[in-house]
Amino acid sequence: MVRALLTAGSSLIAATALGDVTLLTQERVITVETTADNNVVSAAAVAFEPFIETVANEATFPAAGGGTGTNSAVSSINCIVDPNAIRASGSLTAAGGFTVTGGPPETGEAEAEIDVTFDVHVPTPYTLTATPRPSTLPRDEYEVELHSLTTGAVLVMVDETMPPQTVEVSGTLPPGRYRVHYAVEVTGGAVEAVGEYGFNMTLGTPPCGPADVGGTGGSPGSDGALDNNDFVVFIDRFFAQHAAADVGTTGGVPGPDGVFDNNDFVVFIDRFFVGCA
Repeated sequence: MVRALLTAGSSLIAATALGDVTLLTQERVITVETTADNNVVSAAAVAFEPFIETVANEATFPAAGGGTGTNSAVSSINCIVDPNAIRASGSLTAAGGFTVTGGPPETGEAEAEIDVTFDVHVPTPYTLTATPRPSTLPRDEYEVELHSLTTGAVLVMVDETMPPQTVEVSGTLPPGRYRVHYAVEVTGGAVEAVGEYGFNMTLGTPPCGPADVGGTGGSPGSDGALDNNDFVVFIDRFFAQHAAADVGTTGGVPGPDGVFDNNDFVVFIDRFFVGCA
């Protein structure tokens, strides 16, 4: 894939928010490439504005066996960046096929990439989640990275060399400067490749409190709303015996006790019906 990361709004300073976070720079771009016409199409976000976009390209080629084949790629994104959260979701589709020349197949490639730097001024809780990489091809880029530009420490690193996996990490960021990077790609040839993706990093305490654990489609991460998605994520975590679902002790008292039982449901439901702050 030809990488077309464009700088947008790199000098714009955003307002601080929940965790006393200042956004510094952002680079968000979606790209498609079709080998039949060697065409690359991309779209980039403007400053820190919501980025809702789709790019596509389609080309024909003389297909093996006669007639023509279609080489195509489509990348879509719905992304919001603010001092409370960095969220992105979308889909990637790519297809090609074998040419009459008998050479390598024409391929389509679709990619989405996000890069944000920010300052944290006080100790700030964070949660970072991402859906598993949609492609198992070693060449298809997939990266979820969070590191401190102040200390050089790598806090999160998952890439295409690792087995597909749901990424879910939480902790507290000390004051300092940070960079978060997310990239996902699919390549399709004779067999069409289709992938959905999702990324969510929250900074500071969610505005809807500790029960705000689910986003659209039941994906982990807060979204500023309390709805069925929060129940989906909590139940999934409960039956997976994920530590994040161990929230209740004897008598429905908040706190972990190393046991997954009805007390966890009692505490979660109580928190849910408290509503947003």
